[in-house]
Amino acid sequence: ETSAMASDESALYAAPAAKATYEAISKLQSAAAALGETLPIPEIVCVGGQSDGKSSLLEALLGFRFNVRETEMG
Repeated sequence: ETSAMASDESALYAAPAAKATYEAISKLQSAAAALGETLPIPEIVCVGGQSDGKSSLLEALLGFRFNVRETEMG
């Protein structure tokens, strides 16, 4: 069961470096919060109709999947 969870998690990231980057940013945010500071985070707005590829574009830019589609979970 643990190996299945690990393979599911690795499928969320486009490349191993993407996971490392995400984890590093998360640690920096936690450290800043512990010091009472904020870490500036880029904000992106993506506008479009349903099924226009907004999530796919953001996932490609970020390097990891954040929007697990229901059909992929079943």
